[in-house]
Amino acid sequence: MDKDTTNSPEADKIPNPNIIVDSNHDFGTYIVQKGDTLSKISAKVSCSVDALATYNQIKDIHLIYEGSV
Repeated sequence: MDKDTTNSPEADKIPNPNIIVDSNHDFGTYIVQKGDTLSKISAKVSCSVDALATYNQIKDIHLIYEGSV
């Protein structure tokens, strides 16, 4: 039986797999700066955190690296 993680702290780290990313949306190129969060970056490119995480294949939305493109 699979473990239900919907109410666990880990559940909010996983991008929503049901998000459909518009392949016509141009997110542009952005280099992660010290202090950035996915939320701050998603606001800059006008999309949701889930869409940005899905587009960039980010598995943990709380873990991004300075200097990443």
